Amino acid sequence: MKSFALRAAIVTAGMMMGSAAIGQFTADRVQNTNGFLGGSDARDSDNRYYDEFTVQLSAGQRVRISASRSEGGNLDPYLEIYSPSGGNPIATDDDSGGYPNARLEFTAPGPGTYRIRVRGYSSSSTGPYDLVVEPLAIARAESALQLNAVNQGRFDNSAPSLRPGGPHYRDYNIWLAAGEEILVRLDSSDFDSYLYVYHAGAESGTALASDDDGGTGLNSSLTFRAPRAGVYTIRASQLAHRDGAYVLRMNRLQ
Repeated sequence: MKSFALRAAIVTAGMMMGSAAIGQFTADRVQNTNGFLGGSDARDSDNRYYDEFTVQLSAGQRVRISASRSEGGNLDPYLEIYSPSGGNPIATDDDSGGYPNARLEFTAPGPGTYRIRVRGYSSSSTGPYDLVVEPLAIARAESALQLNAVNQGRFDNSAPSLRPGGPHYRDYNIWLAAGEEILVRLDSSDFDSYLYVYHAGAESGTALASDDDGGTGLNSSLTFRAPRAGVYTIRASQLAHRDGAYVLRMNRLQ
């Protein structure tokens, strides 16, 4: 198994490609290497060739991973990321880098060693590839949310506003599996609360879900089912600018 170790100041990669060893990288540098799928490489349960790498990430740390067909090759690369606890892949991609190349932007839901698997799209897909692992800026958010936790906050002049003199807001990130459904509640006795859900990094676009008074009184409540595995932004906000305390809760639905 090959490995990338990504940290705040130093990126250490200890990997072997044949006899070539990759050394150290600083956190502001792209890490890259190349490989070949085929021959004596491992195969998965569907008989597809694959190589695996590891990357050490802290909670909330973000990376962009790209697997591209090398010039002159025929490989259709496919990317998978596995959590430190193993199991099924928690993120996958086929052609986001432009056919036939794969690309993933991944935010670690927790600390640990994640596995990056580069495989062929099919059992007959073989050939050389280029792999790039690039650190990304951490999405601005108040904190990483955990399911079933109670998050207390307060809006005052230190909180950002949606527009000058407009409603306050704070953003929280949460990692969800594809199809995972959650109940989000925002309660306050000081103001009329408002909830939004976005893909992380797309907070300036259209919300995936929103609610004003779905809870008790002027409190907000919504259910949300993740369309795909990834990091989502839960935005706690208000209908109109006003200081005050709030409680944000989120629970998984069965």
